Amino acid sequence: MALDAFLHSGVRPRKGRITAAFCNVAAFTRFDEARPDDSRFVDEDFNRVWALGRLNGPGRSAELDRARALRPFVERATFLLDLHSMHEPCEPLLVTGLLQRNIDFAQSLGLGAQVIVDAGHDDGVRMRDFNRLAEPARSEISLLLEAGQHWDPSSLQTARNTPMRFLVASGVIEGGEVIPHAGALIATDAAEPVLAPYDDCVLIMPSVKQLRPGVTTVRLGRRA
Repeated sequence: MALDAFLHSGVRPRKGRITAAFCNVAAFTRFDEARPDDSRFVDEDFNRVWALGRLNGPGRSAELDRARALRPFVERATFLLDLHSMHEPCEPLLVTGLLQRNIDFAQSLGLGAQVIVDAGHDDGVRMRDFNRLAEPARSEISLLLEAGQHWDPSSLQTARNTPMRFLVASGVIEGGEVIPHAGALIATDAAEPVLAPYDDCVLIMPSVKQLRPGVTTVRLGRRA
């Protein structure tokens, strides 16, 4: 839902390229409300197959096939954010691994989530730790967000908020156009003026492609 909202937001990079991928598709398509845990995976955990030996080996599974299809996009990523939710109630977590560059970047987002420094899992390699993303001498950033419990509305809000902060911090998108003075004309709604309600008013995700009644075309933010 968070990624779908992002794709419909009209956000475009000011530099570089944004690649957005629905990863665990085969499992998601078989979701059953009566047996929700069954949609975690088809054959194996998608986020444990990202070792070179597994991807280059002869093994086959729904998750391995999907990882191999996504591998070219992961390999060329300079900033990678992997979105997850959790089975039990929990505050949002940004899981960084052991690399200081990831820890620093996670803390810079100001998300209010706990930053968790971890060494990974014994039962397989996560996408966030694939190949060069885990090399100390490299500069790539890779984070995993655990947004909160599955189906909790607050988890969705975190999952929508984090990619925007991530993209602003990486320099891919601007943080928002700022109208410096209250009362300045922003736009007109038919003949009615739309004025900045306060100083340093930030225009958040403006879109000129959805100018029709009932559609939010911009949000007005206050820096905090």
